[in-house]
Amino acid sequence: YEDDSTERFWGFGNDSPENAESNYTSGIFLVHAKPGYFILPKVHLNLDTRVLFHDVSHGQVPGFPYIAVEHPEVRDRGLEPAWFWMNRLALTYDSRDSRKIPKDGTFAEAYVDGSAKAWGSDKSFVKWGLEAKTFHSFRAAKNPTLALRAGIDWMTGNADTPFYLLNSVGGRHSLRGFGGDRFIDFNRSLASAELRTRVWSHRLFGVDVDLELAPFVDTAQVFHDLGDSPVNDLHWVVGNGFRGLVHPQILAFVDLGYGSEGMAVFTGIDYPF
Repeated sequence: YEDDSTERFWGFGNDSPENAESNYTSGIFLVHAKPGYFILPKVHLNLDTRVLFHDVSHGQVPGFPYIAVEHPEVRDRGLEPAWFWMNRLALTYDSRDSRKIPKDGTFAEAYVDGSAKAWGSDKSFVKWGLEAKTFHSFRAAKNPTLALRAGIDWMTGNADTPFYLLNSVGGRHSLRGFGGDRFIDFNRSLASAELRTRVWSHRLFGVDVDLELAPFVDTAQVFHDLGDSPVNDLHWVVGNGFRGLVHPQILAFVDLGYGSEGMAVFTGIDYPF
């Protein structure tokens, strides 16, 4: 269960204006299970099933209007409390040498996701998409590592599909020069590249500690109709990441990205992809 009073919304579409920013609190109750089966050593089939309750209330960020005031178009599109039972079936291939700190290998996934009123959900929708990530290290010391990622997601639903279920770009996992969920619509495409370069390494308190620099490029867009081009109106971001690693699985990062709306800074745990 989580209440986040810092959520933002700028409107629908790939050209939503920067000055249309609004604030709200998302209240989420989530029950989540993910059973799966290895068909082959590197091929996995899994079912991601979630029961979600979501409601929206006034946010707590000073200076930004409430979403329902700034964006009346979201009325009947997510402001009311709603229940969903969602199921996501995914087929994955994973040859990465580490799930937490990969240096070589490839991850690829194809999925279909959805919810239906016949299952007791308040709204019906279907999502499907593809994602691929690949990692290549140079030299025997596995430094630096080139990380590449590309993906595309489509979605069908009614005109009243809640805004928080739509596909989005922006934030620490995509388009790192824009705020979280900066652009929202039914469909999206995205790609990223970064060069993860170890610049300092030391053994401290019995563990290996590394410092990485990671210059990166992100590009992405959202689009409304299934037949629209996924690459005709891309947003671009360039930046640099600073990462502290404690092997074998702990990572903290600070990413600074610059896009058409200026600089954005993100911090957190784990790689962006």
